[in-house]
Amino acid sequence: MAMPSSGTITFAQLQTEFGGSNPISLSEYYRGGGLVPNITANNAVPTSGAIDLQDFYGAINRSFSLAIGDIIAAGSFVTAAELGIYRNGQANSTTWTTPTETTIGDGYEVRVTVDAELGVSGPARGTWHALTSNRFWYVTNDVSGTTIYTQFTIDIRIAGGGATVCSETLTMSAEVY
Repeated sequence: MAMPSSGTITFAQLQTEFGGSNPISLSEYYRGGGLVPNITANNAVPTSGAIDLQDFYGAINRSFSLAIGDIIAAGSFVTAAELGIYRNGQANSTTWTTPTETTIGDGYEVRVTVDAELGVSGPARGTWHALTSNRFWYVTNDVSGTTIYTQFTIDIRIAGGGATVCSETLTMSAEVY
């Protein structure tokens, strides 16, 4: 869950989201200091100096990353390389948030941009898509003796135009031999 984006924030909410000692001391809650992750969504939380409860609007105790690596597919007739972004980072898939939870995707959007449209299919590229469901993009090739290479950039942001929380660039290739 995230901290409220407006209104009153209580010490109890802060402790529920980030943990910490009792009695609470705001100096425990500097961004990057151990309790509050140093991520884009938490940029309003200071790393030192004056700190106030209002600094925590929208802050979240979560870390984000994409570590996909290049995707290669090869086959003798038709081949398709698949990139899947799962709404909740399921096992054996693209995990992009730690910890995972079953509805994490509801508050985020994904966008894929590519350097060439050749052989690429899936949701519109260059457009933000809600992660209320899993999203898949493919590079497909059916020309014998050829390989199609496409570079993908994946961005995940807070829904509704919020901050980008992670980004990754990878190459997908589909070879027919």
